[in-house]
Amino acid sequence: MKALIVGDLTLDLVEERKLRVGGPGYYGGWALKLLEVEVYLLTSMSSEYRRYFNEVYAEFNIYENPCGSIPIFAIVGGRATRVLRRGCSIPADLFKKVYREIEPEILIFSPVLGEVKNEVLASAHAYRLAEVLSLDIQGLVREVRNDSIANKWSPTILDLFGYVDIIHGNVREFTIKRGLNELLGILEDYSSHRNKLFLVSMDEKGLYMVYRGCSKYIPPVRVKAIDEVGAGDVLLAVTSYYKARGYNEYDATMKGVLAASLKVAAKSKKWFNKKVLDSLDPSRIKGSS
Repeated sequence: MKALIVGDLTLDLVEERKLRVGGPGYYGGWALKLLEVEVYLLTSMSSEYRRYFNEVYAEFNIYENPCGSIPIFAIVGGRATRVLRRGCSIPADLFKKVYREIEPEILIFSPVLGEVKNEVLASAHAYRLAEVLSLDIQGLVREVRNDSIANKWSPTILDLFGYVDIIHGNVREFTIKRGLNELLGILEDYSSHRNKLFLVSMDEKGLYMVYRGCSKYIPPVRVKAIDEVGAGDVLLAVTSYYKARGYNEYDATMKGVLAASLKVAAKSKKWFNKKVLDSLDPSRIKGSS
């Protein structure tokens, strides 16, 4: 199985101490590699910073969008709080060339700061090759104000949901409405008319999955957190993987939840493997409507 993740790799300045590789392509890509998927990334890359990504180039198949810089974020408490450097927009023509060349079963759009434009999403829908198309809204709602990051909703984002099958975002990023119940109501209404799966993460409080007009609460898996950065990327990547394998929406989501929990609790990069995740029973996590 092949997967293409579209969105920039990043460098993260963690707690003002050191730079480390990050971004959805890194965390989601690593999760898929552990599941024996052939992983491809389409990302902006600068010759100035390429040396930081030697390990990533050794593990993944990377298509570069040449850029004078890459996104660099300050990370505090597991969250990006400031933008130190920006990347470049990924051209639609480059995406279409890579997409047609790879013909992946899984296609994940995971922008970090607006680098994936509407035209790219529309072209993926028009020339559908993948079994599963997924989107993380993080980079669509981020707005930079004096180098600080805020979330701002645009009505056009709802239109983009029509191009994909699975949509993930943190509850802080789904700023359509202020209240959780109002948000779930909007997503329930949207999904009742369309075959879309929404994953609304709430950090340590678990998540809601919304599908075909119904919301289901998934409580958190109790683990000792070692590193929470990238958990949402793992959730989306692994859910997409099991959906591509034919699992139903609920069971695929449960696999994603378990994988994200294992990642958070892991002391090394061997978060899990295919045999372990395949054997875990999704019924161990009980959701409630």
